[in-house]
Amino acid sequence: SRFGITLQNCNMAEITYDVKYDEELVKHIQELFINKIVPENFLLAVHKHDAKVLTMADIQRLRKRLDSKATTEVNFDLLYTMKNYEGWFEVILSICGDPDIKQEFLVEKFKKLKNQLDATWSQQRQPKKEESVLNFDQISSALNEGMLISHTSSYSRLG
Repeated sequence: SRFGITLQNCNMAEITYDVKYDEELVKHIQELFINKIVPENFLLAVHKHDAKVLTMADIQRLRKRLDSKATTEVNFDLLYTMKNYEGWFEVILSICGDPDIKQEFLVEKFKKLKNQLDATWSQQRQPKKEESVLNFDQISSALNEGMLISHTSSYSRLG
């Protein structure tokens, strides 16, 4: 699945985390991607590296835009279209690392940007000492038993 979960193990916090993380990662790499990717070459290589990232309709639409739009506009659209697919970031690294594409220098730059985001993201995601972290099943069970009340940014058990 796109969010790394199965229906048998649905964790709403995990879904929210993945979507927000992907949005932040796109913002983090956006300037480099938009200004350095050669979209004509990139689009030719996408399905060589992962046939599930971008549909033929996506590729055709983006190629058509190349005729009338600036490269940076096409790259913006390309990046935001790619982020809708599972494994999109790894595919970017794989394509850039392809010797035929001749953009290997971008791989380390993208990895460095991701590592910077990961460092700040993990610090921001640490729960505060007074907060308890409950998973979806615990919250659902407690709600069914009438044991939770909303309390600003955390939940408290009624005792």
